[in-house]
Amino acid sequence: MTLKINLKPREAVYIGTTSVTVLSEGKVTLAIDGDAPILRSSERISEPPADHVAARLQYVIQQMFLAQDLAAFHAEYFALAHRLGNENAEMAKLIAATNFHLVQGELYQALKSARKLVEGFDQPTAQPRPKSA
Repeated sequence: MTLKINLKPREAVYIGTTSVTVLSEGKVTLAIDGDAPILRSSERISEPPADHVAARLQYVIQQMFLAQDLAAFHAEYFALAHRLGNENAEMAKLIAATNFHLVQGELYQALKSARKLVEGFDQPTAQPRPKSA
């Protein structure tokens, strides 16, 4: 099945570990066949500092997804997940959901779950954001 992606000028999309950037002034439609992982530049995060634990966890899962290689990032992922869980027990359910998706080979779902972890924290500390009234 072909995936069609519309891109604006200077917008990028990541196909596996490759970046494709629109250099023209007009919109571009890409038709992509195959099963390579695809991530829009708006969904991609740059490598965060080491003290941003939740964001680093999301970054590691993003790298797993784009490279389609869990083994290369396995040790770093579990070290970060363990650290995050120890710093805040409230994150245990989201970490468990992320782990479940990884075990099932659902890397994009794991990435979406990791985004929820980041949304729940103020960076760089691992303090949960206060719930608004």
